[in-house]
Amino acid sequence: MVIKTIDELKIYDRWGNLLFIAKDLLPSNPQSFWDGSFKGKPVVPGVYVYNIEMIFKDGTLENRAGDVTVLK
Repeated sequence: MVIKTIDELKIYDRWGNLLFIAKDLLPSNPQSFWDGSFKGKPVVPGVYVYNIEMIFKDGTLENRAGDVTVLK
């Protein structure tokens, strides 16, 4: 399936603190996604959790969660 928009993207640290939130992202504009920083500074290397809500071209909505590892 082809993603139409990212309705919401959230990134959390290992303690559950919200580091990043963005809404209405377009897959064709990756510069608007998380750049691995918090308050303008790079995060420490480690594992971060994401929660993403996607809307597909056929109108269906899907939530996914997982983790991403930031390396230095």
